[in-house]
Amino acid sequence: MPGTSLSGKAKAGVAYSSLGRVGVTMLMLVRTVILVRLLPVRDFGVIQLCFMIVDMATTMGDFGFSAAQIQQKEDVRREQTNTLFAIDLSLKLVLFTVMLASVSTVSEYFREPLLKQVLPPLAAYMVLDCLTAPGFAILTRNMKFGTTARIEFTARVADSVVAIAIALGGGGVWSLVFGRLMASAISGALACSASGWRPSLKIDLQGSKGLVKFGGWLFVRNIFNYLADNVDYFFVGRILGTQQLGYYSKAFEVMRIPQSRLTRAITVVLFPAFAR
Repeated sequence: MPGTSLSGKAKAGVAYSSLGRVGVTMLMLVRTVILVRLLPVRDFGVIQLCFMIVDMATTMGDFGFSAAQIQQKEDVRREQTNTLFAIDLSLKLVLFTVMLASVSTVSEYFREPLLKQVLPPLAAYMVLDCLTAPGFAILTRNMKFGTTARIEFTARVADSVVAIAIALGGGGVWSLVFGRLMASAISGALACSASGWRPSLKIDLQGSKGLVKFGGWLFVRNIFNYLADNVDYFFVGRILGTQQLGYYSKAFEVMRIPQSRLTRAITVVLFPAFAR
C-alpha cells in the first residue's frame, strides 16, 4: 500500500471495496436468476417475511457496537471488544428466545403456516452474526478492506452454492434457509481468523461504558432505517400474501442491488477514514 498515509489507505480501500462489491453484485444477480427458475415464488415471500421479522429483532438488539469500536480514536482493547460481544450475544439470545415463543402468533397473523417451520432455524443466523461483528469491526477499524471484501465474497459464494445445490435437490425454501446460515457461519469463522479475535470471558464493563453510550445513540437511527426498509414488506405480506410478496421482494431486491452495494463500497471506507 502506497506509504502509510490515511489518504493512500482510503484510496486503496475504495478500490478493494468497490471490486468486492461488484463481484458480490454480479454473483447475487446470477444466484437470483437461477433460484427464481428453481423455486416457487411463494418461497421467496416466506423467506422475506422471515428476514423482516428477524431483522426487526436484530434492530431492536443492535446498539451500534461495531460502529462504536470503529470510531474510537484510542486503541480498542480486547477486553472492550469482548464486553461488547457479550452484551450483543446476550441480547440476541433473549430476542431469539422471544421469537421462538411467538412464532405461532406470527404465523397466524400473516396467515402463513410455513413460517412455523422456517422462522426458528433461520433466526439462528441472528446469533451466528454476533461472531462476525467483532472481527469485521477490527478489520474495518484497521482499514483492511481487501480482507473484508474477500470474506464477504467467500461467504456469498458459499451461500449461492449451498442454496442452488439444495434447490436442485428439491429442497424448496430450505435452500434459502441453509444458504443464509452457511454464509453466516463462513463469514464468522473467516472474520475471527483474519482479525485474530476470539471470544473470551475477559471483559471490562467499566472501561466499555463510552463505547456502549455511543452505540446507544445509533439505536434510534437503526429503528428508523428498519421501518423505511421494511414497512412496505409488512403490508404486502399481510394484505396480499406471501406469493405476491415474493414477486415484490425479488423485483425490489434486483432493482436495489447496484445502488445499495456500490454506494456502500464508498461509505464503508469513509467512516473509519474520517474517524481517524
